[in-house]
Amino acid sequence: MVVAALPDDVLAEVLRRLAPRSLAACRCVCKPWRDLVDDRRLLRADLLPRSLAGIFVNFHCLYSSEFFARPPAAAAAISGNFDFLPPKDEYDQYRHHQVEGHCNGLLLIRFRDLVVNPATRWWDRLPPRPLPRDEMDRIDAAYLVFDPAVSPRHYEVFLTPSFRWKSESEKAELDPMVEASEWPPESYTLPVFSSRTGLWQERSFIRQGQAAGTIADMRSDWASDQRNGVYWRGALYVHCQTNFVIRISLNDDKYQVIKPPEYSGRYLNFYLGRSEKGVYLALSRDNCLKVWILDETCSKMKWELKHDKHIRHILLGRNNRQGLGPWILQDINHQKNPYIYEYDEIIEAPNQKKVECEQAALEKFEWISDDENVLDNEDIVTGGYHEYINIIGFHPYKEIIFLDESLKRGLAYHLSSSKVEDIETSLKILQSRELVTTLSPFPTDATVSCLMNEDARCWDGDLIRSLFPVDIAKEILQIPISRHGDADFASWPHEKLGLYSVRSAYNMVRSEAFFADQSNSGRGMASRLLESQKDWKGLWKINAPGKMKIILWRAAHECLATGFQLPRRHIPSTDGCVFCNRDDTVEHVFLFCPFAAQIWEEIKRKCAVKLGRNGFSTMRHWIFDFLKRGSSHTNTLLAVTFWHIWEARNNTKNNNGTVHPQRVVIKILSYVDMILKHNTKTVDGQRGENTQAIPRWQPLPAGVWMINSDAAIFSSSRTMGVGALIRDNTGKCLVACSEMISDVVLPELAEALAIRRALGLAKEEGLQHIVMASDCLTVIRRIQTSGRDRSGVGCVIEDIKKLASTFVLCSFMHVNRLSNLAAHSLARNAELSTCTVYRSVIPDYIRDILCDDVA
Repeated sequence: MVVAALPDDVLAEVLRRLAPRSLAACRCVCKPWRDLVDDRRLLRADLLPRSLAGIFVNFHCLYSSEFFARPPAAAAAISGNFDFLPPKDEYDQYRHHQVEGHCNGLLLIRFRDLVVNPATRWWDRLPPRPLPRDEMDRIDAAYLVFDPAVSPRHYEVFLTPSFRWKSESEKAELDPMVEASEWPPESYTLPVFSSRTGLWQERSFIRQGQAAGTIADMRSDWASDQRNGVYWRGALYVHCQTNFVIRISLNDDKYQVIKPPEYSGRYLNFYLGRSEKGVYLALSRDNCLKVWILDETCSKMKWELKHDKHIRHILLGRNNRQGLGPWILQDINHQKNPYIYEYDEIIEAPNQKKVECEQAALEKFEWISDDENVLDNEDIVTGGYHEYINIIGFHPYKEIIFLDESLKRGLAYHLSSSKVEDIETSLKILQSRELVTTLSPFPTDATVSCLMNEDARCWDGDLIRSLFPVDIAKEILQIPISRHGDADFASWPHEKLGLYSVRSAYNMVRSEAFFADQSNSGRGMASRLLESQKDWKGLWKINAPGKMKIILWRAAHECLATGFQLPRRHIPSTDGCVFCNRDDTVEHVFLFCPFAAQIWEEIKRKCAVKLGRNGFSTMRHWIFDFLKRGSSHTNTLLAVTFWHIWEARNNTKNNNGTVHPQRVVIKILSYVDMILKHNTKTVDGQRGENTQAIPRWQPLPAGVWMINSDAAIFSSSRTMGVGALIRDNTGKCLVACSEMISDVVLPELAEALAIRRALGLAKEEGLQHIVMASDCLTVIRRIQTSGRDRSGVGCVIEDIKKLASTFVLCSFMHVNRLSNLAAHSLARNAELSTCTVYRSVIPDYIRDILCDDVA
């Protein structure tokens, strides 16, 4: 070829005259041309036509990043599954592909330390990260730097430290001199990986200006999640703890601290991003979206407020949107991409559905800001809502910020015009477990309503039990259904009212991380968390003084001040037992010491207690095993014995006097007898005698009826009983009801269902002026709250409110349990019958209670 014979200088001059798109095409002709274009920097990537092909989103509750994409038909589809990456080794097989950082199309994959280009399917592996040089309990976060305009091949990875949050007690153990030192330091040394050298090397940056604070200030910021980092025009901007930003100049090895904007409030979750005109900072709070842009024209960089508007119309306009977004969710977490799941669908993911979704994903789409499906905000009716807006990120080259509404739909918000685009209506968090396969064939287009008895407004129990495994069927059947056609709503299960809060999400993530860490280190029971919770509840239910249960709890945690534990906490102590000079461990003190053994032998002789020390593994397992095997009496005996053994051990250690085991046994048995005599709890849930005065009937105004309701749960049969009675202003019983409801095991739900049934009973009797009384204060408060209840009992609460609005007068009041004994007795007796309504006839078992009320 003639072109191949051209000198490099001549060929470079020819290529330089081409348009950017043509030059990019020539770069792909052959390797020598690519090297020539790259080495002489002929191609400026920032001048090429650009389009947005996909968005990766990280959610706390999912292990890997979700990918939303709608690529042009002419281009190859981009997969968010990273199926082109090398196979995972034994160490990585349980780790997921989560995006830790990104820069100009390159992604940094967390845990595996891979740099990936999902568009070209290129990847590179980083060497192991260097360990921190100090012992200040830091976490290093990685940030990627890649500028294709400088070099299409070279990239760097920076590690910046953040400090773990410490409680006040933990802070007391830290070096005060270190904690008071300024941060970041004047010379900021960071580990940096360069793709040119293939090595991690330390690189120092000199601070210009003041520090952000002290190390102690950094530890006070409990929101220690990794913040964003962005690259812009030769500098790396990193969002750090306490919301300051550092600007690291890569050209002159200097850095500067940029203080956050002045804004009142705590726990602010700023979002750092890059867009058309530079570096931006965004905050979504109290239904208001604030966006700042960094002004770098002055020596002291500052944030200038660019956008400050309420976004209430986005939430109120959810049901008024004019079009659906064209973006497709690739469900990476479940390896079923790119299926789309709707709330009311039960899908077994047939192949036809997969083909349809894959074809839809390849339809032509370009981001055209002048032709968006903008929501009409003028016709939206003002109303109440409990939704929230999260920030996903910024558009890389247009002043658009991506938002998600309550994890249900994605939005593109134009900062210049405040217009809103629907980009994805399937942006929602899916459950972290696989879809359930039915036991028998079921139509793929079936909805949840197919599982209901529409006439009775309840679940079709027989159908559900025939379709699903037993445990799944139980979960479905205990979900309450509205009797009055209430609309579906999103519920956050980690708050009592079902409303999402950042604090609850943070606590959830911290709890999951704690149990995962405990499980990975062999010290936890994350796989049997529910069983573990029952074990601890059983310990705290022991009929014994709190001080004795605390000793038992500390023994289970092995955190008592024994000779074995004190040296581990750097407290001088002798490690020998005070009685036998053997290792002073928790299990030795309470079980295996000759002194403790004599006490237990005497107790076994008098009380027939079986210790089961032969299979001893850990103190916690032994205590829980004993509590499961033992009766209420023996569990009380255990707590009292532990406390007295610990008391005798401390008296001997501190007073140099030895007490005889027989005297300790006498004290133990006397204490147990006293507890059983004076502190015995009532059995089988029956209302025991109470020394306080029994409340008497309080007459109501003429024409007003008093309705009492109560619920009783029968755990063995997974059923509940409803008790309700209606009395006039003189206390005379008009109607009494005793009814059984199946598949209810939650006390609060049972009480709400009882109130709903009682109101329905009053409606059947044609009453118009009523006072509804219940002894469940939490349900009464939920009913009296004006806002929408989004908890697990929310639909029942809404039913109650709608029923109450149909009466001329309906008020709710909380009463003492002793004032509700008649309704409770009706609920307890519901176990013997399905539904019984007594009109003008009083059941014998509540006759005396009603007579005592009005006596």
